[in-house]
Amino acid sequence: NALPVLVELLKTTTQENIFKHGIWALSNLTRGRPLPKFELVKDALPVFTEALKHSKDPEIITDASWALYHLSDYDSPQIQVVLDTGVVPTIVQHLE
Repeated sequence: NALPVLVELLKTTTQENIFKHGIWALSNLTRGRPLPKFELVKDALPVFTEALKHSKDPEIITDASWALYHLSDYDSPQIQVVLDTGVVPTIVQHLE
């Protein structure tokens, strides 16, 4: 039950250090084998999307990108949910 609490904290914190460590922790909750149930981790998508759009910190960008990778490692319906966030152009910008 840590994910909802962490998501809320990251939506409201203004402290960069807390945000950075929170993104790292949240990204770790999205990975593993077997993958966590998508329904349990999908609420983290907006946090990762906003982190990629607004952060300049390379560690935050890396952790958020890995999390989106892990959230895309499901079947087609779940992949579409990730694509529907509109974050792909932002990821492409970071890759450039």
